[in-house]
Amino acid sequence: APAHVLDGHGDGVELVADRDSKTPLDDDACGAIVRRCAEAGVVVGRNASTVPGLGNVLILAPPFVIEEHECARVAATLRAALDA
Repeated sequence: APAHVLDGHGDGVELVADRDSKTPLDDDACGAIVRRCAEAGVVVGRNASTVPGLGNVLILAPPFVIEEHECARVAATLRAALDA
């Protein structure tokens, strides 16, 4: 199932399987997105404590000193991982 961004949460991005029903993206699909980002050299974490039993919020925690081109790389990598 494709992943959709429902909302941004400060340093995180909530992923859903369907925007209308707001059905959280399942654990395996979220894990695959995290792995694809890691394979591309971008470390993305998951927050499993927002709602017990769910890990559909991706955590982005870039360093305070980050260049614009590095931000663009993180965004492009995440977009590619979501689209895969």
